[in-house]
Amino acid sequence: MVLYATDVTDVAQWRQLHGISRVALAHALSVSVSTIRRWETGRTRPGRALFVRLLEMMRHDVDDRLALTKLLIRQSRGLSALFDFSDVRLVCASQGLKDVWPNFCAMTELPFLPFLTDDARRLMADPTFVRKVRQGQLLAISGVADRHVSLETDPPFRHSWFATFRAYGPLILAELTYERCHASEEVGIRGVIRFGGKALEPAGHHLTQGSTLPIALN
Repeated sequence: MVLYATDVTDVAQWRQLHGISRVALAHALSVSVSTIRRWETGRTRPGRALFVRLLEMMRHDVDDRLALTKLLIRQSRGLSALFDFSDVRLVCASQGLKDVWPNFCAMTELPFLPFLTDDARRLMADPTFVRKVRQGQLLAISGVADRHVSLETDPPFRHSWFATFRAYGPLILAELTYERCHASEEVGIRGVIRFGGKALEPAGHHLTQGSTLPIALN
């Protein structure tokens, strides 16, 4: 029987059913192991964003959702890709992206985290950004860039990008879409969508002006 958890007290059953340790779940949500234990014993409950993220993780149709996401991306003629958020490993890419970045799209086994550059590097090095994504408080972010990794793969081009973050079981995946833009567009982070938000919010000054995330994420 596949458990579809509807309350936080089902977390222990869901973990055991799917062979997920407290340590793995705590890492996926950027919380402590003791926090997971308190949820499971009913001593405390997660906040609203974390509760929604938990339910997203525990949905019984996770495999079907992920398979459909991969199928739609692979068949798309647009520029899009799916990444494992933990090490920025490419999961799959659209046919359109393969046409413009064929070498990049062929590197599905390579973790890109050590090779990130500019805004991508600063974002993934920012513990606040990573924690808010894992906890479901930051749902999407957008910006403008020429490239995202320092590897010599394919010719760069100025583009706008949009990343959305979703949980598939204990995995947090980032779905990125890219769109060519004029070379005069300034590189940098443009906006974010927070939990409960209904539109893209301005991100303030660009990440290129500092080493930490210039967005109020509290």
